[in-house]
Amino acid sequence: MKKREPMDRDAADQLILLVLSGEAGEYDVRRLREACAEQREVLDRLVLHASLDRMLPAAVERDAPRFAAEVLARLEPKLGPAAGIRLAQRFEEGVQSRLVHPRRFSVRWVAAVAGLVVMAAIMGWWWFPGKSGIARLARAEAVVWGAGNVRVKAGEGLPMRRLMRIESGLLEIRLSEGFEIVLEGPAAFELLDEASLRLDHGRLVAMIRRFEGPECLIYGPAGVLSAKQARVGVLTENEGATEVHVLEGVVSFSPSAAGWEGQRLEREDAIRIDEGGIRRLGIDAAGFLADLPPAPNRQAGVIHWPFDEPEGLVALNAGKGLAEGIADARLASASADGGIPRRVPGRFGGALAFDGRSAFLETDYKGISGTSARSVAMWVRVPRDLKVTEGYALIGWGDVSGSGTAWQISINSEENEGPLGCLRAGTGEGAVVGATDLRDGEWHHLAVVMYGGPEASTATHILLYVDGELEETTRQSIREIRTEVGSVNHGIWIGRNLSKSNPQPADAYFFRGEIDEVYLLDSTLDQPAIRRFMEGK
Repeated sequence: MKKREPMDRDAADQLILLVLSGEAGEYDVRRLREACAEQREVLDRLVLHASLDRMLPAAVERDAPRFAAEVLARLEPKLGPAAGIRLAQRFEEGVQSRLVHPRRFSVRWVAAVAGLVVMAAIMGWWWFPGKSGIARLARAEAVVWGAGNVRVKAGEGLPMRRLMRIESGLLEIRLSEGFEIVLEGPAAFELLDEASLRLDHGRLVAMIRRFEGPECLIYGPAGVLSAKQARVGVLTENEGATEVHVLEGVVSFSPSAAGWEGQRLEREDAIRIDEGGIRRLGIDAAGFLADLPPAPNRQAGVIHWPFDEPEGLVALNAGKGLAEGIADARLASASADGGIPRRVPGRFGGALAFDGRSAFLETDYKGISGTSARSVAMWVRVPRDLKVTEGYALIGWGDVSGSGTAWQISINSEENEGPLGCLRAGTGEGAVVGATDLRDGEWHHLAVVMYGGPEASTATHILLYVDGELEETTRQSIREIRTEVGSVNHGIWIGRNLSKSNPQPADAYFFRGEIDEVYLLDSTLDQPAIRRFMEGK
């Protein structure tokens, strides 16, 4: 989509005067609304012109000097003397512009521009930098803000009535008590008030628990969604087509198209609204990320295998606070005549090369169990000619015989679950797959974050990173994560697929490639921490 050029002051003034005079068409009004939503200066000019229209009659009928003094007296407590003088100068400029542009007012466009004027009035009679509304940015993960946007940090207020854009990443926004959203980029959105927002395009999950006050509203090109008790996923495409997926509760959807019937949707209902009408869908609960990793509240335990030993059959654990004394890894082979991992130069110091036939590592430590949080980071080099059976497994632990009881990170070899050759993490029966093909013979830094909790699943609790950037993912299945380690007779495996307990070289699934600087933590990592690991710090 081609990016629209910003509107300069002269063009904005011409368009504003055209609309206020009643000579504009539908297209001009729409242009003005979009420009006001995207540029503070255009909205500022509209407020100025509309205010002049309101004040000029009073200025003419009353003593002009006394009127100007009263205006300044009202402005100075809000903006300070300097700002008041600037606005007085702009008022004078506006009066002069009225002498050049005779005005003919029309009631026709009052409704079209009134909302924009009220938008600025709510913010303090005039736009000025730093004015924020009720909403707060609770969390942000790997966010790339759109050009021209104010960069908001976690804990800060978000501006109201201003179109905000993110190119990628995740935002958790709390509009008010009982109304929170998780927004996934790329997206553009506008916070309207404590109970409503507009989604121009993008993907979000809204958690709505309102026991008092009005319903929460989500506006979009296709219509408006309203609810008081619900958890709902909304996807709005660039062309305006919209999907609504009700994860919990009940919502109402009112289409913007004339004559289309409103919809009442309950749990596991889903619809798509586009130019062809409204149709029912199967719910895609796996398509919406409903939460962000919580901030760590303690010092994480860390296992670190740097693979820097010059020789020997043991890869020492250099970490602290997790499985100390039982996390050293043994270089091993799955067959009597097979090879073990080879020591080679790595991304930092030494690394290990795996042959894809029998070489792997094993520890006495069985891994993080249940639904507990965990993060894994490592450097990996995947050959260009990697075979399908050589992508399993970078690291894994747990019991593959149960549902959701194993935990494994690999290079995706299942075409029906996502792009081949990309980072994959999950339970075996449910997985998240990234979008970057790693089969290029170059070193890549990989990280997988699983933020635990009683409802941890492959659809909602896993983030993937490649080279320090959050990956777009394919989440085609939902599987509860409840890793079981007590029933298995081996520890963590690196380079060996968990599903092959007694493999023979002819059909064994082993990783072929090189691995360096493996970290395993019993907590979540955010993007800055992942980048520190990536830099060897």
